[in-house]
Amino acid sequence: MLGVLATRVELQDVATRAQLATLAEHTQDAPQREALLALTGDDDAGQARYREQVFVPHKSILDLLDQFPSCALPFEVFLDLLPPMRPRYYSISSSPLVASDTCSITVGVLEALARSGQGRFKGICSNYLARLSIDATVYGFVRKPTIPFRPPDNPHVPMIMVGPGTGVAPFRGFLQERAALKQRGVPVGESMLFFGCRDPLQDFLYEDEMRAFEAAGSRGCSRSSRASPTNRRPTCRRRSRTIARTCGVCSSRRRWSSSVARPRAWHRMFVRPLPGYFRSVPPPRLTTRKPGSPDW
Repeated sequence: MLGVLATRVELQDVATRAQLATLAEHTQDAPQREALLALTGDDDAGQARYREQVFVPHKSILDLLDQFPSCALPFEVFLDLLPPMRPRYYSISSSPLVASDTCSITVGVLEALARSGQGRFKGICSNYLARLSIDATVYGFVRKPTIPFRPPDNPHVPMIMVGPGTGVAPFRGFLQERAALKQRGVPVGESMLFFGCRDPLQDFLYEDEMRAFEAAGSRGCSRSSRASPTNRRPTCRRRSRTIARTCGVCSSRRRWSSSVARPRAWHRMFVRPLPGYFRSVPPPRLTTRKPGSPDW
C-alpha cells in the first residue's frame, strides 16, 4: 500500500471543493464540518474563502486532514479521491548527433518551504531522480512536441535562444547539434544564447560546455546574474532588437519588437516548457551518471 501512495497517486495536489465536500461528510465535529462546508460554496464569499484558505496556500487533502482531525475519512474513500500520478515532462538537453543511443535531461531539484506554512514542499520527480544511485535505471518515454521546437532545418540560419535556469536545457542540445555539424565540415550560422543565473558560482549550468561553444564560434553565450533593473532592461531591449534586424530569425520585426517590450512574451516564444526532440531515434534507456564523468 505504501508503494501505491508513493508511486501511483498525487498526494500534493490542491484539494478541490468537491473533495472538501466529501471531507465534510465524514467530519464528526459540527464546527469543523461547517468550516469545511463554508469552503465549498458557489457564492462569491465561498469562492473567496476557498481561494484564500486552500488554493493560495496550496493545501492538499493530507493538509486538511491534519487541520480537521475529527474527519474520519475511510482509507478507500481517501484513495478514490486522489488522482493518478501524472508524468513529468523535461526537455531533452542533448543532441542525437553527439550520441544516437543516449540522451540527457536537466532537472532542478525542487525543495522549499510549503506555501501552507507547514513543513517543506518537495518536487516528486526531481527528488526521486536526486535520490537514485549511480547507474540506476529510469523508465520513461519520449513524447513528440505539440508544436515544432527544434533548431532551424537549415543550419546556415542564425539562431537566437533565450532560456533562464533549467530552461537552458533544450538549447544545450541545439548547440551540441550545431557543434557536431561544424565538426563534420557543415557551415553553420551564428548561435546566440541568452540565459540567467542567480549566482554564477552555483547555478551557471554547463559552464565548461558553454564556454567551449563560445570559443568554437557560438557567439554571445551570454549570462546575466543579479543586476540593477535600471541597467539591465534597456540594454536587453536595444541589443535584442539589433539581433533581430541582423539575424532575421523571427517572422516579422513587429512581432519581435512587441515581444521584447513584454518579458512574458519572451517566455511564450522561447522558454515554454516542452518535451525535448529526438528525431528518428528509438527511446533510450536512461541511466544516472556522475557529473564530470566522460559520459555525463
